[in-house]
Amino acid sequence: MAANSLSKTVEEMDLDELEVDLRASRAMTTLLEAAIAVRRGGSGPPGARPDLVRDSGSASTDLKPPSKRKAVLRLLGERPAEMMKQSAIRDELVRRGWLDDTPRATHSLAVTISKTTQRGDLERPKPAHYRITPQGMVVDTTF
Repeated sequence: MAANSLSKTVEEMDLDELEVDLRASRAMTTLLEAAIAVRRGGSGPPGARPDLVRDSGSASTDLKPPSKRKAVLRLLGERPAEMMKQSAIRDELVRRGWLDDTPRATHSLAVTISKTTQRGDLERPKPAHYRITPQGMVVDTTF
């Protein structure tokens, strides 16, 4: 896009605005690369951290489980072009050992997903289906 078509030129933007735009651009690039990889039969975005998960898919025992927010963003960030049902998110987090298999944990996860969506890190294309946003892709999900 030409600089004169923007509301501000790059020269007029302050450092914080430039950094925000750069992170958003990187997130969008990651999102597009992941979508291409999925269409070509691959999985997950470039830079995913499979070293934190055993081959079986369960969480490594020497790692502390991530926060629910980080776990959700990490999971959905592995396949950013896809929607995932809330129940499937729950099932996968339980499978990986990142969430207890209890009604209380399920309710807590639902609250976390709702708040994360309100923050703009997730979108809800249809009821009970979620997808990560470019903003969510720039959140640090390391643990």
